Amino acid sequence: MSRSILILLASVLVLAVGCVSVKTPDVSVDVMDPVNAYKRHESSSKEPEPAPAPKLRYTPYASTLERVNRQQVRVTEEFTKRDWEDMEDEAQDWAADVRALNGYASVSHNPEKYRELASKLLDAVQKVKNAARAHDAAMGQHALDEADAILNQFSKTFPLTESADNPPPEPRPSRTTKAP
Repeated sequence: MSRSILILLASVLVLAVGCVSVKTPDVSVDVMDPVNAYKRHESSSKEPEPAPAPKLRYTPYASTLERVNRQQVRVTEEFTKRDWEDMEDEAQDWAADVRALNGYASVSHNPEKYRELASKLLDAVQKVKNAARAHDAAMGQHALDEADAILNQFSKTFPLTESADNPPPEPRPSRTTKAP
């Protein structure tokens, strides 16, 4: 009985201590988890470790731009169903989201370009609303294609993330804000 306890205790001690891996030429000693020792040894001996991923943060306008993108999908779904009234309602919400997006121009890396693209997008959304009111599928498709192209350009020029190493731009007063 005492011999089986002694063997069990010895087994637990061996597992608790772990494995030691010695790597040459830099001679380093690691204490590893014995369960994953083989897996870790295999991956470290075959390939160098990948470089760490760059640290990113979301831009101040990221959530609003995502909302604009989701609203575009809703409008397109209503257009596909040819539900003109719902399409017009969704386009109205889309326009409000684009206006909110335009409010972030001062914190972007290029406020003038940001305002220009937001203005073009708002014009395209208005064309979508007009097509819904007119129940005109051709005009609606053209307006949705135009809005899609502008939104793609907007997303490429003003991505959702930026490097966390660079400080965010200082907000500049808008043209309607009076200086103190």
